[in-house]
Amino acid sequence: MKNNKRIETEEQLLQVLEEFFCDVTEDEPIENIESELRDLGYDLAKLEKKGKEIVDLHIANSPLNWRNKAKKEIEIAKANLDKARIHEDKELDRKSLIDEIRAVLLSLGNKNSNFAPAHFRNFETASDNDLLSMLEQLKYLTSDQTNGEGE
Repeated sequence: MKNNKRIETEEQLLQVLEEFFCDVTEDEPIENIESELRDLGYDLAKLEKKGKEIVDLHIANSPLNWRNKAKKEIEIAKANLDKARIHEDKELDRKSLIDEIRAVLLSLGNKNSNFAPAHFRNFETASDNDLLSMLEQLKYLTSDQTNGEGE
């Protein structure tokens, strides 16, 4: 066995793999690569398992991983929605809720057609919880819109 040093860290493993792959050409058959690794004293199954563990770990923790990005975006959206929530200490009666919804819609004007369904909503048939939820969502969306304009 030539130069068979025990690999103890991920860094050492990556260094050995880098050196190995730098010596390999695209035309070299996979059987030759496997044979050379065996000649060097490496257990291919263990090497594959360790390599997969390292790659999986780094993918899972990467900020570029779409799952991690989505989690971060969800956390930010939840925090912004919590800021828009109307807390129970602020008592709003039905008329106040409707007036505030109309004021938010009026301030939007016709800037964004995404809010059109709210403009034509029948507030009189909506429950108080629906009105409260609509007001919170409008406040969230309008704050998100004004925050996004500066970017």
